Amino acid sequence: MDEQYLAAHDLSTSDMIAAIPVAGGYDLEGYYVAIEEGLGEEIAVGHVLGVFGPRETLPDASPLTYLRDASIPMLVLTEAETADYTRVFDDAVGEMGKTDLIRFSYYDEDTHASLLASLSEEDSPARDEMVAYILEAVSNGD
Repeated sequence: MDEQYLAAHDLSTSDMIAAIPVAGGYDLEGYYVAIEEGLGEEIAVGHVLGVFGPRETLPDASPLTYLRDASIPMLVLTEAETADYTRVFDDAVGEMGKTDLIRFSYYDEDTHASLLASLSEEDSPARDEMVAYILEAVSNGD
């Protein structure tokens, strides 16, 4: 959602038809705090800062930061383990009136690993939903 990464490749959001984030964190400062409070600072540092960089740059890596100007349609898939972090983003999408742009699907019976693994299975509801969304996005993006 940060234009600078696209611009580095001579692209912009207008070059994108849609996006499908899966099982992620959308407010990384909140994610860091939740892990720090629940599991301790060492795990928060390793799990969040080890992936996304220094704490002061977490807002730059958070999709929530860019929501106001968001223009790319999204289907956000989540599972039980990251659902609380996704709900923060889901609530913000609703508050900003972007529910026509960004849709959410919760797979509460799945874990992080099982949802990701299911995406390669032919009988996966999440995979079916993704494929339908891609087909819809492509047909709308003529």
